[in-house]
Amino acid sequence: MGSLSTLLPDMSGELGFEVDEAGFHGLMEKQRVLSRAAWKGSGDREISEAYRQISARGVRVAFLGYEARSGFRDYRDGERGAKK
Repeated sequence: MGSLSTLLPDMSGELGFEVDEAGFHGLMEKQRVLSRAAWKGSGDREISEAYRQISARGVRVAFLGYEARSGFRDYRDGERGAKK
């Protein structure tokens, strides 16, 4: 099994197409430049005051979407607490 960069030219060649690798890489670099220019930061400034106060009290939240469908865990003691 090969990578896409090795499979694509082979597969497209079998269909009578060519891969413009230089054009692809040029457009990818252009997209990277545009992406960097559009990045507005991590969003720290947009966190509401209510969440800042909760965080200051030591309340932590953990994503449990892959472990459970409902419930939460209490992290205030710094250790993984019991499921509530």
